[in-house]
Amino acid sequence: MTVMQVGLINTATGDVIDTGFIDAKSHREAINLELSGFFGVEMTTMDKIKDPEFVPGGNPVWRHVYLCGIPDEEYEREVLIVLYSSYKIDYGAKDDAG
Repeated sequence: MTVMQVGLINTATGDVIDTGFIDAKSHREAINLELSGFFGVEMTTMDKIKDPEFVPGGNPVWRHVYLCGIPDEEYEREVLIVLYSSYKIDYGAKDDAG
């Protein structure tokens, strides 16, 4: 398991809704744990919207950006997810994101 930082971003305003550090086996698991802890739901869709970006520093990480659908009473809402992890996912191969 790996500790990842997961940020929830409002797609309309760009405001940070919540951020947390999650110990999980995959990006999908980390995102679902953060969403279920904040909204009480798990995502219904998960789409990569940006290639992973290396963030150098004292503790270098990879920044992954996803657009995830979450169920609502009337319709599906979207939330932008910014996830920081110590590893990069190769989207050309089978990966833990999907």
